[in-house]
Amino acid sequence: MKKKIFAMGLSLLFAACCFPKMSFAAEPAENVVAKVNGKTYATLKEAVDAAPENSTVTLLSDVTEDVIFNKNITVDGASKYTISGASTVKAGTLTNLTLKPNETNTNGKLLTIGNGDSTSINLENVTIHYSVTKRSSGSAVTVSGNSATIKINHCRFINTPNNNGTTTDAPEWSYGLYVNEQNDAGSITFTNNEFNGAFRTMLANVSGNFLIENCEFINSVYSVANGPTGGSAGEATTITTSAASNNQIVVKNNMLDNAGSIYLQTQANFTGNTIKNDKFEHYIQAKGSIGQPIDFKNNTFQLGTNNLVVIDVAATPILLPAGQPAVNYWIWSDTPANVRPADYSDYKYMYNEDGSITFMPQSDVAFEQFFAQKTNGNIQVNDQDTVLIEKNLKINDIEIDSDKNITFEIAKDATLEIAGALDIQGKITVKGEGALIITEQGKVNIYSDAALTVSPDTSLKNNGFISNNGELTIPDTTTGNGTIEGTGITEKVHNAVHVEAKEPTCDTDGNIEYWYCSFCDKYFSDKALTQEISKEKTSRKALGHKYENGKCTVCGKADPNYKPETSPTDNENDGNSNQEFSNSHAPKTGDNNHIGLMIALMLGASIAFFGVKRDKKQHG
Repeated sequence: MKKKIFAMGLSLLFAACCFPKMSFAAEPAENVVAKVNGKTYATLKEAVDAAPENSTVTLLSDVTEDVIFNKNITVDGASKYTISGASTVKAGTLTNLTLKPNETNTNGKLLTIGNGDSTSINLENVTIHYSVTKRSSGSAVTVSGNSATIKINHCRFINTPNNNGTTTDAPEWSYGLYVNEQNDAGSITFTNNEFNGAFRTMLANVSGNFLIENCEFINSVYSVANGPTGGSAGEATTITTSAASNNQIVVKNNMLDNAGSIYLQTQANFTGNTIKNDKFEHYIQAKGSIGQPIDFKNNTFQLGTNNLVVIDVAATPILLPAGQPAVNYWIWSDTPANVRPADYSDYKYMYNEDGSITFMPQSDVAFEQFFAQKTNGNIQVNDQDTVLIEKNLKINDIEIDSDKNITFEIAKDATLEIAGALDIQGKITVKGEGALIITEQGKVNIYSDAALTVSPDTSLKNNGFISNNGELTIPDTTTGNGTIEGTGITEKVHNAVHVEAKEPTCDTDGNIEYWYCSFCDKYFSDKALTQEISKEKTSRKALGHKYENGKCTVCGKADPNYKPETSPTDNENDGNSNQEFSNSHAPKTGDNNHIGLMIALMLGASIAFFGVKRDKKQHG
């Protein structure tokens, strides 16, 4: 009994010693937010201040506080914790965490990054989660005069709007990352990142030494409500640049998925990007003061049925991939208001492989405006350019300068009418399978040293007046009751069809290569149509068969008249088809009764055999 009481006493004493210790250990565990080298801290600021250089601050929970990171340390969020507040990163590394604004901050401030000193800053696998209701252009910024080396890699810039499918004037949205101008020593490398959500501008005012590579930009809205009033107003933009003189901006191998327009105030190197605007119609704009071409030729555009809108001037053209259609905003905008179409879709054009431009006007006004932009400083039809007429259009008054050689290409089933004055001081070539009509009111003036050439494949109808003091070349199929006058040279050309050479065969005629004009019913042996020949001379007679042993040695056809030679043994029969076949190997005895002879021989042999056998028995 005493032993039991003693054991119970020891148990109570042990419990009394342990419980105070357990209570003391649990209290700090509820308050700590970070640890450094095994030591825990109640605030992130305390942990950062205590952290030695090159150490790691590990978050143990979510944090709501404003923190300045200004030493070479790593802050690791263990891929699950969030810092809510204004984070200022002047040095060091943030990784595996989320940054959000404090809900009490009316401007949605969450990130300032950069340093006037030459430090190293890294954001790796960080999610920057913006507010869509509390916002300003300073919600996330880089510092002005940055001299730090900033690397932002594998980060996500996101928001979570509730716009209920609204994409135009969307109520919930954010500003992105605003980049202030950098010092020459500073640089920003923005790689493998993602922007995704409803944004007015994703990367705004990009400045200094800045690389954007292998990133994805996805925007859920075309425009925002209650946004800025300047620039593109509420229309979303992806990348805009500053006008800083030290800009060295490279944008390569990114996906811009309906992300917004692009506005450049300085030269930038865009290459290998995919610009996808199949949901929203956005523009690319270059400030005219850049004074040199902006090269977008090595990028891919995916537009669906949308237009690619280009806002540029002749001094700073935006060069697009050959064959990529676009519409020009400034030419439309500078069209007189009383005749200006409702939108810019009529002002289509595209670059060619040789750098020239093919203009594709979709209205009479657009056609004429493509020739009238010299005083406006916009691109216009220039030397070696082409005007493609894809639908029925009408010219009223156009002048072709002496330094221009222009091609009008009229598509099949399309018509170009000259209803006013076409003054040609340079050169015009008209081609295509469409029709060119000079109306009764139309007048074509060809000045000295100027030329108008209408290709034979184009249908020309002249009901008006052509004053030719230069060179005029028209098809011999030209129709109409109009007149041609002047001191120039007028030549009518054949509308000839090229016929390729065809080799004759044994039994089929062939022909030489020649050209045939159906209008004048003439044949020519040369492309220039200078060597006329007769129809008979175009033909090459069939070669005829060359038979040997019953077959043609050229084509292998059987000779219908071939009779094979008979062998000598075939003549032994008397010609009677019912005669029995003679055995050429039998002895020639002169006796044709072979069966009788054989029977007689067999009977003789049998008698002799049995006679001998009987004789043996008698003497046996």
